Amino acid sequence: MKTINLIIVGMLVFLVISTSLLFAYTYTLSNRAASLETRLETMENLAQYDNIVFSSDDAYVQRRLKTGESAGTPVYTNTSDINYGDSEWLIIGNDEDHEEYARIFLKFPLSSILDFEDIVSVKLFLYKSTRHWTTWTGVANIEARTVNNDFWTEDTITWNNQPRYTTLLDVIPVEHESYQWYSWDVTPLILREYTSRDEYASICLKAQDVQKKGDYYKETIYSSESGFHPYLFVEYEG
Repeated sequence: MKTINLIIVGMLVFLVISTSLLFAYTYTLSNRAASLETRLETMENLAQYDNIVFSSDDAYVQRRLKTGESAGTPVYTNTSDINYGDSEWLIIGNDEDHEEYARIFLKFPLSSILDFEDIVSVKLFLYKSTRHWTTWTGVANIEARTVNNDFWTEDTITWNNQPRYTTLLDVIPVEHESYQWYSWDVTPLILREYTSRDEYASICLKAQDVQKKGDYYKETIYSSESGFHPYLFVEYEG
C-alpha cells in the first residue's frame, strides 16, 4: 500500500510540474506574440509618414562561428557561404582573436523620397537587441559605410559574395546592454545616389573596434523579420 501511495504522489507531482511548465511555455509564447504585435503596430504607424523609408533588404554575413567544444578546445564552423537573410537578428562583430567577423548590409529604395532638393538630413535608425551569448562583450563603436553595389539581396548574400564597402558615413558608440533605437547620419550617401539617379542606396554596418584578447566583440540588432524594421528618417526643410 505504501508503495502504491508513493507512486500516486509521484504521478501527482509530475502532473503539477508538467502543467506548470506548459503554462510557463504558453505564457512566454503569448508574451512574444503580443510583443511582436506591438512592434508591428509601431512600424505600421511609422509607415503613415512620407519621410520614413523602410529597408527592402537587410541581412548579416559571417565568416566563422563557434559551435561547441571538444575536450576543452573550441570547435568552429566555416559560415562563409551561409545566408542569414531570414534571421530575426542582425549580428555585427570584429573578433580577430577567434577569427569571427560579422557585418550588416541594408538596402533602401529611394523612389518614396519626394523632394530631394529640400532634404536637410537623412538618418538610419536601427533597434538594438539585448540577445547575445554571455561570453559576448559587445561592440563599442559601429560604423556606417557606403556600399556602391546594389545588386545583392537578403536571400543570397553571404560572407564570400558580399559587396565591398567604401566611404565612412558615420560612427556612433553603443551600449552593450542597451535596448533602444540608434541612428547614423547617412545624408551624403542618399544625396549622392539621387544625383547619380540610382534607385537604391546600400549601407554596410561594421564594428570599428578590434576585440581585446579573449573577448567576443559581438552585438545584435533587430532585422525587419522581428517587427523592428530598419528605416531611414528623412528631414525636409520647412
